[in-house]
Amino acid sequence: MMAVELMEKKSTHKNTVKKMVRLYNRGDSPYTIATKVGLSATTVRYYLFEKEGLTPRTLKEVHDMKRAFKPQDLADDYNAGESAYDIADKYGIPSSTVYFHLRSLKVPLRTISEAMQRKKNTSSAEGSI
Repeated sequence: MMAVELMEKKSTHKNTVKKMVRLYNRGDSPYTIATKVGLSATTVRYYLFEKEGLTPRTLKEVHDMKRAFKPQDLADDYNAGESAYDIADKYGIPSSTVYFHLRSLKVPLRTISEAMQRKKNTSSAEGSI
């Protein structure tokens, strides 16, 4: 392996570890992080807790984090145009929980075609900036 390739590989590895730490500190679980970075949950836990020295969360901490949102916050984000999946990712909860709260608050849900159109408009607007 050439020196340049080795340096790029080390740089990519460091960036992946930094991303894992950032996601964990944001509230993501090791399993969710593993899915996002393409590693096993065991490998993610090893790097976070053994190599980086982070402390695993207690069940109470996990439970408290999941309650760190108000259902109205979810509705406000959805009405502002965010997708249920983006909202779920933002709060670290399943999209089914987002949909549950939206329905309980009687928020009109977008149809698939409305969601696709909104996504298309958003991506074309970002491309023109």
